Amino acid sequence: MELTEFEDRFIKQLNTLIPFIQLGNREVFGLLRKNPDIYFGESDYTLCDQSAFHQIVIESSIMLAYSYFEAFLKDLAQYITMKNPGIMNDAGLQMNCSEILGVYSKHGQNGFPHLLTGLVNKYIDKRADRCSNALDFCVDKLNIQDAHNIRIIKAMIDLRHAIVHNPSEKQEKQREVLRVLKNGNDRILTETHLNSCGAAVRQLVSQFINQAQHLNHA
Repeated sequence: MELTEFEDRFIKQLNTLIPFIQLGNREVFGLLRKNPDIYFGESDYTLCDQSAFHQIVIESSIMLAYSYFEAFLKDLAQYITMKNPGIMNDAGLQMNCSEILGVYSKHGQNGFPHLLTGLVNKYIDKRADRCSNALDFCVDKLNIQDAHNIRIIKAMIDLRHAIVHNPSEKQEKQREVLRVLKNGNDRILTETHLNSCGAAVRQLVSQFINQAQHLNHA
């Protein structure tokens, strides 16, 4: 996949979250409350109150955005490494004989690019196995200096981790996001805050792509 292709894919994915976030507004909640059988069938599901419903939508948006961003970063990390395989020299990577023979039995004399791809994938699994590591990798290799937007994104990554793995830390991590966004007096995340985080991601992605394009001439 070309550099601009997975940028376009990510931006389109991010754009789908704009209407999704609006599911948390009062008008949509009112429709769910008024016609529960249409949306939930004849199940025993009990709709929570509007405030809790709003929070569910916000958290779901964060988790979707995280998944899209992680996929983008790993693709970018692979692209960076394929353009400059020498960065793998210190990783201590190895391919066993069966892997090498398997590649050449399948691809013959054209096997080298597939061997390289295999090594790159191992390297990415080692250096960019999680979203936070992949972010650090891309920031480092592309020499990105945007400290403010990076801080916003890392705070959101920490919040996502709390949502999924440590719910007891959600409030603390949410307050950190608000502080980084300079909205420390606000008590909860809203659509406006998520839009600000989205703008930070878009700006950083643009910088990533601009820097990565220069690797073609390295």
